[in-house]
Amino acid sequence: MNTVKVKNKNLYFCLFFLPIAQFFLFWINTITKTKLEIGSYFHLILAIYLYKLCYKAFANAVIICISTIILLSIGHSLINNIKINVCFSYLVALGNLFFCLYVFPFVDYSEVDLKKFGEALFKFILIFMFAYELSSPFAIDRSNINDYYGIERVYKESFVISHMGAYYFAISSYFLFLLKKRFWAFVVWGYALTLGPRIGMIYVCISIFIALLNSYSNVLRKIYKSRYFILVIIILGLTVGINLAIQKLGIEGLMTFTSGRSIFWMNGLRIIYEDGLSFINIFGRGPKSSITFNEITFGLKIWMHNDFIDLLFNLGLSGLVFYLFSIFYYISQVNSVLLFFVFIASALFNGFFLYDPLFILILNTLFARRGVSK
Repeated sequence: MNTVKVKNKNLYFCLFFLPIAQFFLFWINTITKTKLEIGSYFHLILAIYLYKLCYKAFANAVIICISTIILLSIGHSLINNIKINVCFSYLVALGNLFFCLYVFPFVDYSEVDLKKFGEALFKFILIFMFAYELSSPFAIDRSNINDYYGIERVYKESFVISHMGAYYFAISSYFLFLLKKRFWAFVVWGYALTLGPRIGMIYVCISIFIALLNSYSNVLRKIYKSRYFILVIIILGLTVGINLAIQKLGIEGLMTFTSGRSIFWMNGLRIIYEDGLSFINIFGRGPKSSITFNEITFGLKIWMHNDFIDLLFNLGLSGLVFYLFSIFYYISQVNSVLLFFVFIASALFNGFFLYDPLFILILNTLFARRGVSK
């Protein structure tokens, strides 16, 4: 079988295209005083690049992925009465993730110059930090400014928002640490903490924890072997914790603690439970239907902030099972402790595939395959 021999330039495009494109979109919206949302086109360009890059070696995977996206878009559009472009944009982003989960572990990274790659990553992080600070005062919608332990959090549309910036900085710093840029890794981790998002802070803690454990391979191996047991403990712990919180604080108190997420979760699960074992619960209500549901129910155009509930609501049990299988298949292929914890934290409390997980997969697979990280 042929294989894809990627070079630095290929990884640079996959890693930096989306944030740079969306950063320019932010400035276009700022200057023109509009709120264009064309992120789906960026994902489509990225998909075309990935499929073209991998077609010779993984032709079957490319054809299956494209065909599935088109057929599901048409199917959900007809059955659930959702605009086909909405279905397509959602499924392209999700399809990119699935494609990378199955293909990336089998790509040849031997021609990647890690030293040059590390320098490029370092420069990108510094430029983005500067760009973030420069753009912050010009955010169109400053209504979402919250005081978070004395830190001003400015939520901006597109890539230039606190959440995605924090994720990029937190995870990228882990790989800077592995490349012996440890001083700068801690500087960038510190900067990520000032951005406010709590999941970003969890990413920082996970990254530092795994980075420090890289010298103790036996410990990492034990954690990896126990990953499913750890997952069960986390889910059971959260279930007990939520029940205790409801008993002590009530629903309103729990909403405050979860920034309103718990009300989305409960209502989403209620609808799923009421529909029981039905066609709609097996195959879903259609892409982005959770956003429509929350907009009608709460007046908020927002997803469930939990991948498991969101995918179960949108794509049904079949979509959720395939999603989980794909994630854990990838983790088993690269033996990644880092991605396991990052995925669990993000998927449970926010959304993994909605915040450009491609950059995590690129970095994680490259360094794992080159024997640098776990």
